[in-house]
Amino acid sequence: MDALFWDNESGGYFTVTGHDSNILLRLKEDNDSAEPAASSVAALNLARLAAIRNDGELLARAKKTVNAFARQLAHFPSALPQMLVAFDFLEGSPRQIVIAGDSDSPETKALLAEVHRHFLPNKVLLLADGAEGQRYLGEKNEAHPRDVDGGRKTCSATFAKILPRKAPVTDVNELRSLLASWHNCGNTGLWPVPSGFLNPLPSEGPPAGRTPLGAQTGKSRVPLLSG
Repeated sequence: MDALFWDNESGGYFTVTGHDSNILLRLKEDNDSAEPAASSVAALNLARLAAIRNDGELLARAKKTVNAFARQLAHFPSALPQMLVAFDFLEGSPRQIVIAGDSDSPETKALLAEVHRHFLPNKVLLLADGAEGQRYLGEKNEAHPRDVDGGRKTCSATFAKILPRKAPVTDVNELRSLLASWHNCGNTGLWPVPSGFLNPLPSEGPPAGRTPLGAQTGKSRVPLLSG
């Protein structure tokens, strides 16, 4: 996808490859109508993959994609609702939930079902079941161990871990309580916002909070997302 559609200069994704001589212009959709724009879908996918893999390159590409549409988001945010979802994910604080256990065990299924009961749009849910996928995710994400139980393929204990909370939980009711509190913690509760996800404020901006969409500093526009 990147090789065919990525705009390396300005960010975002074109709708055509540019290899067809019959198509004179390469356009980037800036409207999430019945079908979301390619860049909107890609921005959220990149952001989630960056969180799953702890990958700075993917994170930078996600931010560059959103910033490519800063002008549209500033003046017509309702035209790009899916892009705003990606923006919220990037500027907020994605939470990782790791469920460790055999994927077929009733205990693991109960914990997974409890997570899915809650509306947590910025969650990153990972399963540590000792299989090949776990080792792949653990290559770059320290929160997702490459091996469980000394390298064996199955887990002897089933538990859930919400990061950066250190202590795992094994009881569904305790997990339910933690996830319910998530709705009310905001940016100052149990999980502080990582500094890398926050915007630098313009000099004349508000003393606290997020940089307004499309904030202006002199003649230059401040990018929506830093880095």
